[in-house]
Amino acid sequence: MSIVKTITFWSSAARTASTVSSTVYSGEVNRSYTGSTGYASKAQFSLDVTTSSGTAPTMQLEIQKQVGSGSWMTIPELVFLGVTTSAAGPQIINYNQALPANLRAVATMTGTTPSFTFALECELVG
Repeated sequence: MSIVKTITFWSSAARTASTVSSTVYSGEVNRSYTGSTGYASKAQFSLDVTTSSGTAPTMQLEIQKQVGSGSWMTIPELVFLGVTTSAAGPQIINYNQALPANLRAVATMTGTTPSFTFALECELVG
């Protein structure tokens, strides 16, 4: 297995409110590598939180897939729950299935004046 492509949902930056990433198309970069399906066979999602501040700041970050025309659904296996502070390195979720073509990330922050500096990337593996 080798890394086919790295997708950056968000580069490292401070964010002070809930946010939604741009839509990414996971299949486009892999079509010739993985055959006619257009999807990578596996993916590794990496959430790197370097700082957090505020009163009781908490963040939930989830990856969603597009279903139908414009509707989005959370992929249950791809949820980072209860992020409160920077960990000793990135938090990793391995997803051992083909990814849907259209993805986005949703970060929901709670607490009083929450702020998180974080980056989210996905390595597509074929």
